Amino acid sequence: MSISNKISELSKLDLLKRAKKYIFSTGLNDGASKLCKANMKYGLAQFQIIQDMDLNLKLHLYRLQTKHLEK
Repeated sequence: MSISNKISELSKLDLLKRAKKYIFSTGLNDGASKLCKANMKYGLAQFQIIQDMDLNLKLHLYRLQTKHLEK
């Protein structure tokens, strides 16, 4: 199983937990900064899913293009 397949099998809550690990901030840790960090995990999770879908598509296209080389 590839990493890509693992991402697509995660629950929504696990996707958010995974995304939260990648958040960094140089903010002041004030209310606005905390709100931004709280919302950032949703955007990151969406990007990770989109990147995963893009990787799967590229792998599929590569396999189709190189299929004739296996013979």
